[in-house]
Amino acid sequence: MVKQFWDLRDPEKITESQTRSMLGDFGSVSKRFQDNTKQQDYGAECFEFDMETNGIKKVSADWNWMQFEDCSGAFQQIGADPFNFPIPNVVAFMWNVDFFNPDYFVCYWTQNDKNSPFLKNKFVEVKGSSSIKNEDLRKYQLFQKRIDKHNEQVKLYAKPQFRNRCLLEFEIFIYPNAYGDGTYKTQELGQIWTPTLDHIEQRKIYTVEELTEKFYGSDRSYDIKSRHIFDPKKVKQINPNSTWSDRLFKKYI
Repeated sequence: MVKQFWDLRDPEKITESQTRSMLGDFGSVSKRFQDNTKQQDYGAECFEFDMETNGIKKVSADWNWMQFEDCSGAFQQIGADPFNFPIPNVVAFMWNVDFFNPDYFVCYWTQNDKNSPFLKNKFVEVKGSSSIKNEDLRKYQLFQKRIDKHNEQVKLYAKPQFRNRCLLEFEIFIYPNAYGDGTYKTQELGQIWTPTLDHIEQRKIYTVEELTEKFYGSDRSYDIKSRHIFDPKKVKQINPNSTWSDRLFKKYI
């Protein structure tokens, strides 16, 4: 049994603080995060409505190819979903860029300059407001490097029939008023909120390079109360030339 294999501790020997630690309940920061994720995921709802409106259909568990004959593409959620599927003690790895996965994967048919069909694959990160955290931007930048490396390998080594089908792109979709509009209508007015074409029309799409330029071009910077798990003093001791800081902040672009 797993109980013996993992040497599980008996529940009656586990304290309240240990139970809360297991779930990542570390006080005010955790409560604020939990309060936020108890709301609707306004950005994700906008994105899925956006895709369906444009003829890109979500893949369900019981899918078959005939369900997609009337559409141009397909998409599926792949990233961590704290709204519907909370992760215990997510602080253990959330900060580590190596574990980052964007919210969605989309593939769709388009055409090249000669009007020949061309299959595109995109990872998409979705934001329900125009605020970008400095640590999130860093995750996007390093994920883009993984994409670039993947594409180099595909171009060099892939069999001809897979070369174009396996190239990847990464974009960030921002629905700037989704969160603000959603929280106001659901919490202040007590209304049911659903995405509309107005939210879709205000959507901005950025590559990582474009988002980086917008981020550093913005002077609307705000500190975040939470901090990185690394101790900057220890980082400095090990690497005296390091300029790294545990300061977390966000910018509105």
